[in-house]
Amino acid sequence: MRETIILKLVDQPVASVMEQMGHPSPELGGSSAAILAGLLGLSMVRMALSVSASHHEERARQALADVDGLALRLSVLADDDRTAFHVYLQAMKSDQRVESERHAAALATFNALFAAAEALVAALELSERMAEGIAKSVESDLFGGAALLDASFSGLAFAIETNLRPERMAAERQTLTQRLVSLDAKRKKAYGLITKRAGAAGFGS
Repeated sequence: MRETIILKLVDQPVASVMEQMGHPSPELGGSSAAILAGLLGLSMVRMALSVSASHHEERARQALADVDGLALRLSVLADDDRTAFHVYLQAMKSDQRVESERHAAALATFNALFAAAEALVAALELSERMAEGIAKSVESDLFGGAALLDASFSGLAFAIETNLRPERMAAERQTLTQRLVSLDAKRKKAYGLITKRAGAAGFGS
């Protein structure tokens, strides 16, 4: 029997990813789209860092290494999220699954969601720390990349809040909601400082 090879999401053509999402029975969830958007934003941040700093400068080398580590982490989490999404859909559709199995499948979705949200916050904090040394020619790329990271976090937050609504998640709802609120506070602080810097540079209204 021929083995089915499933490409990593980041290795798939953009058109293929869009086709998997853009219909009533999507093969990819909204959280996967959010993670991919975050990866694009992180790539913009990396370009701005690469243009602005010498690779022989220790601080710049470390920042680029951190970005690469976060990109790898998000790439893996995009696939983890896709797998969890499929397992969750199958559990919800199957009449033979007991409620405890549905609950376990629902709970498993949060592992990738929160791990990705944490990585996005780390990316925003890194972007804010490095923003001061960014060359003016690529400031817009750093700010635009940060905006995509921020939007990516919002997409994941919507997914988390949606998945917490069913009654089966009542026992975990408060703890996971508090965890999300804590992450969101860090996100707001980092992105707020970035947008303030963007405004000082003449961007935005």
